[in-house]
Amino acid sequence: MLRLVAKPTVLNQNIKELAEHLGIGAGCKLLSFLKIYLKCASYTWMFCEGFYLHRLMSNAFSPPRSLLSLYALGWGLPLVSSMIYAILRLIYANESPSLIITKKDAIYM
Repeated sequence: MLRLVAKPTVLNQNIKELAEHLGIGAGCKLLSFLKIYLKCASYTWMFCEGFYLHRLMSNAFSPPRSLLSLYALGWGLPLVSSMIYAILRLIYANESPSLIITKKDAIYM
């Protein structure tokens, strides 16, 4: 664990000022949301592919039906779960950056 010793109020204020100056707050949140969504989508698509192959093997002689439901599941389920997570993060997020300040004026990253 990396340990930096500094005055927590000064460092915390400097980090907030730097983030506001660079305008990275909204961009970081957007990239975080996209990362969570795309990671969830990749796992959902693995499930959809497996389900499709199972359906092909179990119904080998019947014509395949529409794949629209798999498309909706593959893109829609991760979107719903990521939106719920993003809304909860907006409601319950703290205003401090991702640094933990202890009582000994040490900062752990």
